[in-house]
Amino acid sequence: MRKIGFCIALCAFVSLKINAQTDTQQTGGITTATPFLLIVPDARAGAMGDMGVATSADAFSLFHNPAKIVFSDRQIKTGLTYSPWLRNLTDDIFIGSGSYINRFSENSAWGADFKYFSLGQIDLTDDQGNPNGTINPSEFVATGSYALKLSETFSMGVSLKYIRSNLAFNGTQGNALQPINSFAVDVSGYYQSFEENYGNFNGVIESDLIFLTSVQKFLMFLVKKILFQRI
Repeated sequence: MRKIGFCIALCAFVSLKINAQTDTQQTGGITTATPFLLIVPDARAGAMGDMGVATSADAFSLFHNPAKIVFSDRQIKTGLTYSPWLRNLTDDIFIGSGSYINRFSENSAWGADFKYFSLGQIDLTDDQGNPNGTINPSEFVATGSYALKLSETFSMGVSLKYIRSNLAFNGTQGNALQPINSFAVDVSGYYQSFEENYGNFNGVIESDLIFLTSVQKFLMFLVKKILFQRI
C-alpha cells in the first residue's frame, strides 16, 4: 500500500509539473530567464558539439566545469572571444566573453570570467505603427571560481555568479519591466583518470589495413582484365 501511495503522489507531482509548463501558452511564449548562459563561448567546444568536459583544461573550462581548472598544465591561461550572432539577419547582435585561470599551487586554482550578450538595437512602434523609441537590451554575467584537487584524479569546485538581465523597454508607456540582478552558486566535481600508454599504436587497425589491401588488389585485377579485353 505504501508503494501504491508513493506512486500516486509521484504521478500527481509530475502532472502539476506538466501543467506548470503548459501555462506558457497563456503568456504567449516560454519565459525562461537568461538563456544566454547556455551559449558555449569557445570555438573548440563549439566545433565539437559543445563538448567541453572530456578535453584538456583551458581558460574556458570555467564555463563547462570549474573543478577542471586545477588540472591545467600551465599556471596561467587566458581567453577572449567575440562571436557575431544571427549575422544573416542583423549586424549588431553579438556575444563576447573573457576568461582567466590561475593554478597558484599544485592542488588549488582560481579563475574569473565574464560573458556579455548584446541583442542590438530594437525599434519600437505603437499600435498604429508609429515610432515609439528604441531599446538596446543586453545581458551580462560575471563569475568567480575556486577549485581544489582532493586526489590525483578528482577535484571539486565552487563558483559565484552575478547575473544582470536588462530587457526593459525604457521610455515606453505602460511598461513595468525593470532590469534584473541576481546571484547564483554552482558546485561541481571532476574526475580525470590516469593516462594509459598504448605503445606504438599509430591509429591504424591491422584488420582494416588488410581489408584495404585486399580491396586494392581486387580493383587492380579488374582494371587489368578490362584493359586486356579491349586489346
